[in-house]
Amino acid sequence: MRVAVVGDGLVGLSAALHLSRGGAEVVVYARPDTIGQASQVAAGMLGVMAEREWAPIDRLMVEARRYWKEFADLLTSESGIEVRIGEEGTFFVLQREEERPHLVELNRRTVRLGFSSEWFERDECEELHPLLTGQFIGALLVLEEGWVNPRRVYPALVQACEEAGVRTVSEEVVQVGVRGGHAELLLESGERVEADGALVAAGAWSGDLIEPGLAEGFSTHPVRGQYLLLRSPGHVGWPVVRSVAELAYLVPSLGADYLYLGASVEEKQWGPPEDFSAAFRVLDGMTRVMPGLAELEVTERGYGLRPATPDGLPAIGPLGEGAVYVATGHYRNGVLMGPLTGKLAAEEILGEDHGELLGPVRPARFASQGG
Repeated sequence: MRVAVVGDGLVGLSAALHLSRGGAEVVVYARPDTIGQASQVAAGMLGVMAEREWAPIDRLMVEARRYWKEFADLLTSESGIEVRIGEEGTFFVLQREEERPHLVELNRRTVRLGFSSEWFERDECEELHPLLTGQFIGALLVLEEGWVNPRRVYPALVQACEEAGVRTVSEEVVQVGVRGGHAELLLESGERVEADGALVAAGAWSGDLIEPGLAEGFSTHPVRGQYLLLRSPGHVGWPVVRSVAELAYLVPSLGADYLYLGASVEEKQWGPPEDFSAAFRVLDGMTRVMPGLAELEVTERGYGLRPATPDGLPAIGPLGEGAVYVATGHYRNGVLMGPLTGKLAAEEILGEDHGELLGPVRPARFASQGG
């Protein structure tokens, strides 16, 4: 079976790896210009608890978190590059009393999903995170929340795909459609390529690639996020910190001397920002909780384009009669959900059915929603 994968991010390459391991002949079409691709510049959080609005897919997110251990072991084995998971948990910091109902609900959800949590008063938090010395009431530590370093995951995944025989073509696909029951790709050069099936996993660009009429109501748009890297040697064993009030997060790197601070939320913004003032506003907000951040050197400023759908949930499943499959729209949870999404997409393309797990995210739902 010949399968064309459009998109070389975490979802696309994970699918390509599993397709190849399942016996398919796989070609990945990579955008020549991948600036802004979310999976390569993400913070790397494996967090289920922060996304209240994603309750319809709680089970999918929990399964995605559980799958990461198997995926990390697979990448380490196949690539020779060690992929580690940070397991110190995530602090959800309470700054003001009016935010407490959200934290109470988050704790209820933690229990409902089978996770564990522990409340820490302000003066207790510094023992686990030396930078937590600012103005806040306390924090809820969710122990199962983890993180990875995408800057190690991505090259390991690329290497694993190469070892599995996946071929990569650096040529832009401008449209994906169906001809005679097969998938057809129109390349920027004008060439048309036929395959038994195609997976569109091109992040925020995915919706624009689908041939008109193939997916009624389905579309994607970017949500730009700006981030900063702050130099911080020796941050071993620190949890992630998420601010309930600021909608911001600070993530320790694994195997590198920086902290990742993110991220702004800028709807339907393509391309780079004019400046990085939004990222520095995030920094200003987090210094209320962690004053020591103001003393750290900013070593990198960057941005990513998160893919979002009209209803904010992912779109994973076949279009039309099934020759074209789409997997995108993970918004702020691409790193968490990307590997499992790729695995499930690959297995369905090869003939399995994961309808029970993927039912809430089928792209066909957009037609019934009226777009």
